Parts: sequence; C-alpha cells; structure tokens
Amino acid sequence: MNSIIDIIGDKINSMAYVGIGYVIIPSDVNREEYISNCFLNETVSIYPESGGISYNNVKVSVNCLNNIEFPEVNDTFGSCVVYLLHPTQKIPIIVGVISKTDESVTLNYKLFKLSKSLGGNSVTITGDGSNGNLMVSLLSDSADGGQLIIDVNSYSKTGVVKLRVTGNIFIISNNIDIKVRENIKVESNLLTVKSKDIKVESENLLFKNGTVKFHNEIVEVGDKDLEFVALGETLRDEIIKPLISTLKNFSVIVSSFGPTSVVSPETLIKLEQIETKLQNLVSSKLKVQ
Repeated sequence: MNSIIDIIGDKINSMAYVGIGYVIIPSDVNREEYISNCFLNETVSIYPESGGISYNNVKVSVNCLNNIEFPEVNDTFGSCVVYLLHPTQKIPIIVGVISKTDESVTLNYKLFKLSKSLGGNSVTITGDGSNGNLMVSLLSDSADGGQLIIDVNSYSKTGVVKLRVTGNIFIISNNIDIKVRENIKVESNLLTVKSKDIKVESENLLFKNGTVKFHNEIVEVGDKDLEFVALGETLRDEIIKPLISTLKNFSVIVSSFGPTSVVSPETLIKLEQIETKLQNLVSSKLKVQ
C-alpha cells in the first residue's frame, strides 16, 4: 500500500503548473522570417518570468497568437503571456495574453479595442457599448496603404450591400469615383447639389419625360425632329433690336415713272447685314424638339 506521502507526491506531480512569461525572438534568427514561421506553425519562444532557460516552439492558440506583439529587437521582451505546463509531458502551452506592468490600456466598462500597428501604420477598431458607437481608424505612411475595402461577391451576381441610417450620412473626401455597370436609381423628396463645376461624360442621360444625348460634343434633348436652338443674347442684341430700329426708320423711294416704290439704299444695307447675322444665330452644341 502506498503511503500518504507517496500519494501526495504523485498528486503534485500530476498537477499542471501555471506560469507567466514573455515572448522573445532568439538571437540567432532573422526577425521577419522567424515571425512568419511562428504564424505558420502557431508557436513562439518565451522566457519565464521566474527566470531560468527560455522555451522554444511553444504551442499557442490562434486567438492568443493574434494578440501577441513581438519585440522590436532580439534582446527585449514582447507580450506577456500566461502558460500551462503540461502535467505529464512537461511542455508549456500558452493560453492567454495579458498586459505588462508598464503597459496602459485605456479601456472602460462596455468598451473594446482591437489595434495593430507597425511603424507609422496602424489599424484600430473601437466599440463603445455604453453609447452605441463604433469607430474604425486607419493610418498609413505609404502610398498604397490607408484603404478600407469591402468586397461582396456572389456567383449569381446578386450580392447586396445595405446601409440603413435613421439620420444623416456625411462623406468628406477629395474625390469620389463611382463605377456602375448598369444603372443608378436615386429616390428623394429633394436633391440638392452644390458644386463649383459639374462635368458630365455620358452618351445618354435618361429622364422621366425625355432623353438627353451627348454625341460629338452636341447635346440633344428629345428623340426625333431635333433642331438647333437659337442663341438668345445674339437673337436679342444682333437681330431683333437692330431689326426694330431699322423698321422704325423705314423709308421708300417713289419713282417718278409710276407707282413703283423702292426701299432706300440705307435701309436695304441694314436689312442685308441682319440677314447675314442669321447664319450664325443657331447653337452648334444644343438640339431640342
């Protein structure tokens, strides 16, 4: 029969040991290649807080691995982790990531924060359940960075993105580029557009009661029997006003040989000048019905 001491000893030896350690990068490896292998194999190297020798190829859960920060240089510590020492195989297994004593986590109750950064680049998602706010913040120091990409695909080409807002939407941007293969439909009680310049590049603009077409820099409003419109200011200033003025001073010359009358030369010259201007009266850019 085993003694009570033997039973207690066996019990102690079968218990799992819980320890705290720090993620390290071995001094004889390339940092980038080592980190890539860590994510590939789901293992890291740690140094126990109690001292001694480091552990290499320590298994770590995926959730913990995503929260681990590796040291910038080989002779410093990365994230602080909690590990279990397997009772029989005596190998450590990382089960959690905790803050180091010199780290400050600015979180409050009902608030979460996910953040990753490298150099001048960072991605942060912050949610505040106390007031219902969610913020996504991107920062990049490269020309190819700073992109928020939402990719929705469907084999039947019926993918949908729905944005429902009981309130307002504000978009502040240097440029907006929208590419639509079929059509855009906007339903609104009031559509207000404020812009210094509006540029439209289209072969057809379809309206409820007609069509506006752009063809060889000519705008066509309507579907058939189109005519070029008159130039309003030219019609007023160079045709109608001179014609009225000429008619006010209209005079004829009565021939002494009979009842035949002839328009005076001055009047005839003015009428011919107005007739010449009629050739340039119509627009070269706009046709309407």
